[in-house]
Amino acid sequence: MQYTATTYQSPIGELLLVANNNDLVGLYLPLQKNRPDIPIERQDGRGFFDKILSELDSYFCHKLINFKIQQFLIGTEFQQKVWHALGNIEYSQHTTYSDIARAIHRPNAVRAVAMAISKNPISIIVPCHRVIGKNGNLTGYAGGLDAKKYLLCHEKNHFAQSKVV
Repeated sequence: MQYTATTYQSPIGELLLVANNNDLVGLYLPLQKNRPDIPIERQDGRGFFDKILSELDSYFCHKLINFKIQQFLIGTEFQQKVWHALGNIEYSQHTTYSDIARAIHRPNAVRAVAMAISKNPISIIVPCHRVIGKNGNLTGYAGGLDAKKYLLCHEKNHFAQSKVV
């Protein structure tokens, strides 16, 4: 399988975007844990990545709430269920690991849910940053807690920013 990649300069640092054919299979933050070791043929961001880069620009400029890019999540059946549940968290909202476990009908699998979330290969677009601890605290984030805090604040401030003329 051949992968192509490009980078994107974001407010939280350089993001690595990875594609396979016409699907986004990875979006990794600078401090991302669990980055896969896959062979990558670098690209300059043209072609397939143009739409993704444009959507990221719009997201970080408070002009986009829902990403529309085609993605392909590579993981176990359990991970797929967890990642799908993440996609149901509304923009600028948050939920808990326990809520995700209940949403996938595995209420006792909170730790397994947390582990699956930590392996989310498409950060930001599959919004794992919107999951917080049951006590309301920011908990682990594979891209680093500073990035998680930034993304949550960015989304919370979206509507205030969009009213600026």
